[in-house]
Amino acid sequence: MRILIAEEEPVSARRLAEMTRKILGSRIGTLHIARNFESVSSYLETNEVDLLLLDLTLADRDGFEFLQNISSKTFSTIILSYHIERVAEAFQYEVLDFVIKPFEEERLAIALYRFAAQTNKQTNKQTNKQTNKQTNKYLLLRRERLLF
Repeated sequence: MRILIAEEEPVSARRLAEMTRKILGSRIGTLHIARNFESVSSYLETNEVDLLLLDLTLADRDGFEFLQNISSKTFSTIILSYHIERVAEAFQYEVLDFVIKPFEEERLAIALYRFAAQTNKQTNKQTNKQTNKQTNKYLLLRRERLLF
């Protein structure tokens, strides 16, 4: 998994990174922290990510505006914010989850496990499609005689 954390506060970013590593462990391939939307955009231009952990407010800019302006979104997003009143709005942007700050490790784990489950389903679908193309399918019918 390739994860990008968008969080401007260094202590919060480190804590979030540590919790994410603890929860997902060896499933993480890369984990990068960006402190503002410019560095998030720059990172996304040159790197592929599977998950964006996005604080809604970076340097007084709106995270939803950022999501709206991304030309091709090929990753899942989990919002992290103090702004509970924006939960409903978040799902208009097809985010995977909304974690209210300050959050506990258990709540973050729920969101990350939801992402992991979604990723596993997509991987299984791709594997099944490839397997179906590579193998022949047989249908076994059982024939019974009816006695009257």
